[in-house]
Amino acid sequence: MLLLLDVVTRAARLLLLALAPPLFSPEPSPPANPIVAAILAVLLLGAVLYGAVRLRAWGVPRRGFAWSAAFAWVSVAAALGAALYFRDGRAPLGQGVVFVAVPAWASLLLVASTLAGEKLPRVRHAQGFAALAVLTLGALVFASASSWLTSPMQMWWEALRRDGEHPRAIGELTRKPLGARDFLAARAVVDECLRLHPGSCRCQGEHAEIAIRARDFVQAEGLARAAHERCPSDAALRALHAETLGLSGQAMQAEEAARRALALGGAEARLRYALALALAGQGKDAEAMREARRAVELGAGRSAALFVGASALVKGDLDEAARALGPLVVAEPGDAEAQYDLGLVADRRGDYNAARAAYLAALRADPTFADARYNLALLTFRRGVVDEAKHHTQKLREAHPKDPRGAELARSLGLQ
Repeated sequence: MLLLLDVVTRAARLLLLALAPPLFSPEPSPPANPIVAAILAVLLLGAVLYGAVRLRAWGVPRRGFAWSAAFAWVSVAAALGAALYFRDGRAPLGQGVVFVAVPAWASLLLVASTLAGEKLPRVRHAQGFAALAVLTLGALVFASASSWLTSPMQMWWEALRRDGEHPRAIGELTRKPLGARDFLAARAVVDECLRLHPGSCRCQGEHAEIAIRARDFVQAEGLARAAHERCPSDAALRALHAETLGLSGQAMQAEEAARRALALGGAEARLRYALALALAGQGKDAEAMREARRAVELGAGRSAALFVGASALVKGDLDEAARALGPLVVAEPGDAEAQYDLGLVADRRGDYNAARAAYLAALRADPTFADARYNLALLTFRRGVVDEAKHHTQKLREAHPKDPRGAELARSLGLQ
């Protein structure tokens, strides 16, 4: 039922977007009241279909009206199909504009042309002028939105320009640089968001999210605290602040913040993960693991799954570690930390090929990953693949000259 309401609502928005792209966001924010939005959407789509039926009735002696009605039906069907397809991971909705705009504007062109022929029979080329007028209007309308129509990333920028609290735009815009560990580029996106919307709670929080990915947990806690203080009623920022307290080593404060936020409600999955961090920081490992598993079940995502995997590795439960980490690399093969931990699982199982492949995948994602480079050098050295071990030892010493493990391996391998 919820899927149906969502599809109908998005279909109506897509139809409006296809008719007047400058006036609407290419990926609209979820409506405050989904039921009311769905009712309005049904009325709009129903009005279009009713109009098409009337045109079809008029079209018995006038083929232009009949064809216009057919194109109107096609535009509604295309809007419903595109709304079903371009959702969740396939958003933004604006990617479906072309499929709806072509039949919708063809319907308008045929109506205008046929009406001109009916009402202005003595005017020479009246139908052609009417068609040209519709084509010109359409061209002007779409030209005014040309800056974002051809690019999904520009669609996300347009959505963010219109709504600084858009639930997905800032995350989509920082996804690629974060995946490449280009934290400067990710911060530049957030800085632009804050320039456009200085009071945006979501953009404030994204600054802290980037610091977490950069593993600068002290900075992350400061940014999350500032965002939470600026937007105290935002449940997501409450959870973010509790998490950063746990990551920065303030275990007791993290537990207090997480339990207080849980009592207020909202963002339970992330708060369970924050509570797991807080409990682990106090040495309550069994309780921490229980909360982390709950967080994963609730959909906390990558961080909670990494926590479960790492904790299972510490306990020696390789099967649980693999179960927690496997989905992460399926979803994102470039996840350096997940690949590294899977390398540890395979290494401890004595699976040389799988361990080597996982460590190499971690290094492809993050060439500066010292632990992955060291473990790969050690793994190949133990296997007797000395040339490869020397290569990785040299890479480790070049990238991390102060890491004593590089010098230790170099001595073992006879390197100067």
